[in-house]
Amino acid sequence: MRRYRRRELAERVSSAGWTIEQLTYANSALFPAIALVRAVQRLLPRRAPGERRGMTGFGLPPAPLNRALAGVLALEGALMRRFDLPVGVGLVCRARREPSSHVGASPLPDRSP
Repeated sequence: MRRYRRRELAERVSSAGWTIEQLTYANSALFPAIALVRAVQRLLPRRAPGERRGMTGFGLPPAPLNRALAGVLALEGALMRRFDLPVGVGLVCRARREPSSHVGASPLPDRSP
């Protein structure tokens, strides 16, 4: 997984020859809850690698909560079609490249360790 700051992602996408149409945050509505969970996780002792359940260390929430969260994210997706969201847990970039602009352009640089 790669993590970018907004400015860094914009620079990398643009330098690769793409024109950014939208660069916005995602998971804005859940940002406060996710920030709280991450803060608590930093305070707790680390789990052994075999004990992790997914990227967050949590399993799938109960079905009613999962449906409610899906609804929140669907609403946020509808908002993102019209507006850029000011904060969030992740970034979403929609970009286009003109057919002639990709000749000789390099792909996004690899950030692998």
